[in-house]
Amino acid sequence: MADYTLINGEVCFDELGDVIDEHIKRGTDGEEYNRFYEHQLKELMQGSCS
Repeated sequence: MADYTLINGEVCFDELGDVIDEHIKRGTDGEEYNRFYEHQLKELMQGSCS
């Protein structure tokens, strides 16, 4: 029997790539992932407002 991890219960075909990419980027530490993207968003917003 194969080992697998369910990362999303239901996904439309056109969203599948995004779901896989996000899961790979997120890794095992969801909090670290959230902090990283919050930091990136702040930098982006500061750069566009300057």
